[in-house]
Amino acid sequence: MFSDKDLIKNIYLYSKLNRVPFHTPMHLGRTEYPNDLSELSGLDNLQYPTSTLKNAEEYLSKIFLTERSFLLTNGASIGLQAAILALKFYYSQNNLALKPLLVSRNVHKSILSGVILAGFDVEWLELNYDDNLDLYTGLKLSVAELKEFLSNREDTYAGLVLTNPSYDGFYSDLSLLKSLTLPLIIDEAHGTHYYFSDDLPKGALKTAGDIVIHSLHKTLGALTQSAVAHISLHSKVPASCYEAALRLLQTTSPSYLILKSILESVQHYVQEAKELYSKVKAFQEKILTNCLTANNDDYFRIVIQNTAAEGLEVFLEKRNIFIEKKSSKSITVFLSPYHHEKDIDLLNAALNEFHTTNLSIASPTLNFFSFPDQALNPQLAYSSPFQELPYQESFGRICAELFAPCPPGFPLLVPGQEINSSIIEKLGICDDFLKYKRGIIRVVK
Repeated sequence: MFSDKDLIKNIYLYSKLNRVPFHTPMHLGRTEYPNDLSELSGLDNLQYPTSTLKNAEEYLSKIFLTERSFLLTNGASIGLQAAILALKFYYSQNNLALKPLLVSRNVHKSILSGVILAGFDVEWLELNYDDNLDLYTGLKLSVAELKEFLSNREDTYAGLVLTNPSYDGFYSDLSLLKSLTLPLIIDEAHGTHYYFSDDLPKGALKTAGDIVIHSLHKTLGALTQSAVAHISLHSKVPASCYEAALRLLQTTSPSYLILKSILESVQHYVQEAKELYSKVKAFQEKILTNCLTANNDDYFRIVIQNTAAEGLEVFLEKRNIFIEKKSSKSITVFLSPYHHEKDIDLLNAALNEFHTTNLSIASPTLNFFSFPDQALNPQLAYSSPFQELPYQESFGRICAELFAPCPPGFPLLVPGQEINSSIIEKLGICDDFLKYKRGIIRVVK
């Protein structure tokens, strides 16, 4: 009755059966979520896939041209954590010393979670910072300069970890890094849609990247927490290392709603790419005529410049328009093929009204902050005895916690960094820190 190959069909059949269930989930599929199933016969086992889930992963591998692809139901975060741990396993299995990781400063907090779990030391890679937008836009060195820098230091680092593209759609072509012997972990959470159009940059699986992580709810319209991890065809880190790491971290109760949506979203783009991209491109062009925007590399992300960005966000929300991200000098809106013309018209009308009335709400801003070097291993600092202090009293102390305002989710506080005046100033204007941490910071005793 059930196919060994077709996960979506099997989920559908299970939901239609006159089942007499005595298993999880406790709603028994008899609520409005009949497709929310567990690892039943015919639906395979995500920890050790042998049938429908294995076939689904092989399908993704064929689409993205990889050595292996792994379904993730805990989001890209779990995929990035597993990537760092897989690198640790790779070094341990080859009896190699555990050298520091070179990490770009705009990585998601999950990278640092992986670093803490694996025990790596960290060195930070500088990025370009755009003062007019109050955000990072990409590598400070050109890719050619970065390659030259690393060519003389490949024995210094265990690996290079980059976010590319950035949260706001800024991209660096990494093709020149492919010849490096240094393993590359690429957080491509915001670039999955690059693989279905020639109008967008090339994905890391086509340029350079050993382990590449995709977030499908950010890019293709799958359910939240939908993600895929890829081991590239030229990966220096074996798929077996990644598989072992993922088994330690990923849930044993995967959501079949999420698994189903991963496949359906990819299939949708495979079948309807031209129409989907054309629709988004038209939306972008319509918005560009109504505001000052940054010249990023992705028409699915529009960065709108405004020195009163906080005021613009509030202005839009009062009109029931909700954006993805703000900084002190810009906002970022995500476009989707699931938008309607009416949505774009409402945004345009609100932008016109805002600029016509010339509203300006003053807000404190720190245009650039000096990110401290690491004074202590992140794992050691995170697990050390700590004390809690008001952030204003933390100057010169060693941070003992990880805190990352989201969006964009990259760390403001990193365990092991020495807290400087720039960090203190940034904490003082960080709404998430003041709201959720109430101005209290953990420091090593």
